[in-house]
Amino acid sequence: MKLKSLRARSVLLSAVCGIALACLPACQDTNPHQKPEGTVTVKVPVLREGTYKMGLVELTTLENLLTLRGAAAQFFFSPGIQGNQLYGVEPRIRTMRTSDGTFVATDALSLQMLSLYSNLENLMKLDEKIGIKNLNTWPRSVAVNARLVDARGQQRDNALYSGQIDAFLFVPYTKSDLPLSMNAGVIGHEHFHSFFYKLVLKPLGGVFSQASNADAHPDHELADFAANIDRFKTDRGQSMSEREMYHVTLLRGMNEGLADIWGYLYSGDTSFVSRSLRSEKARDLEQQGEAIPTSTQWAERIRMYSRVGESLGESYALGSAYAKVLRVAVRGAMGREGQSQGLRIQDQARIEIAQALIRSLVKLEEKIKSLKDDENLKPSSILEILSHEIPALGDEGCALIREKVESGTDVCGTPAVRTPEAR
Repeated sequence: MKLKSLRARSVLLSAVCGIALACLPACQDTNPHQKPEGTVTVKVPVLREGTYKMGLVELTTLENLLTLRGAAAQFFFSPGIQGNQLYGVEPRIRTMRTSDGTFVATDALSLQMLSLYSNLENLMKLDEKIGIKNLNTWPRSVAVNARLVDARGQQRDNALYSGQIDAFLFVPYTKSDLPLSMNAGVIGHEHFHSFFYKLVLKPLGGVFSQASNADAHPDHELADFAANIDRFKTDRGQSMSEREMYHVTLLRGMNEGLADIWGYLYSGDTSFVSRSLRSEKARDLEQQGEAIPTSTQWAERIRMYSRVGESLGESYALGSAYAKVLRVAVRGAMGREGQSQGLRIQDQARIEIAQALIRSLVKLEEKIKSLKDDENLKPSSILEILSHEIPALGDEGCALIREKVESGTDVCGTPAVRTPEAR
């Protein structure tokens, strides 16, 4: 099948294509039937010293180089949905093999897919170190060039995880910066959404009937444009009770905020969102974080909304506040930032923080199920739970969280007292 290549607009992609063309005299065509034996070395963008540069990466789990099928991922090109699963043709990537045995992508889409596989392999190995590999089914299903449609039309410049079909979806990227499919932080962010869905949202279906609407991206429709068959859609316009709206929007904020932290833990990059989406600069984790709203403040914020799609901005703002507070609190234990993904992540402190995040999801779900019918979860609850689970916070990290949460919140065993300036 001939792939429809994305136009390589960024300097990074142009440079890569230049490298590929320059090596033609010393390269050989990839054998379409070649199955890797052992390690395969590829050249993909990696984050080093705060900048993405082309670097050599060893892939150890590939079974088919042509379709990039292996233990970490299975790709589908422009897929559809059937029986709550992706289906469609596997793509065919284009690579050249240099004289030293390195495989180099010869078009933009092939480079993006090589980078995606590399990151998913790293994340699979990270999950194994953390002890959570079995939470997900491997290989992960990944849609490239996915056609996502909502009320605004076909989606561009987006990446998402869908819990209902347990798959990653990447739509065409049209901007001139780092494609989302090459962005380690973004891929780590989306990977975390699978944990939140399986440990929190899915079990809560019997508590809040609309809990699945707190999935990271409930407002998209995946349309099969090869044949008009089954479609997946979550209705962003569905009405909710005031209490359900309170909790669905709150859980979405927690989902987004913790996913940002996971993306940071994996990549070491505080600016991963704006690397691909300049308009989202305010989400960069080095920005100053706001105080977490009290229960009363959150109820007032979302009272004007009756439909989940209308309240997305509030949830994203809350998520950003969570992420910025946590990033500052754990910074001392993180080591040097801006390192290559998959290297510094082996630091024991990062492993322990990741394990604490997973434990906290389990406790969050238990806490929500224990709520009385007239009781609401406090927005500060997730930080309260995390403060007791993250061993590397220390006195400074605990104090930083205490400054941002609702008064009375138990942070590391000491109640918070929020100053008027932090309200």
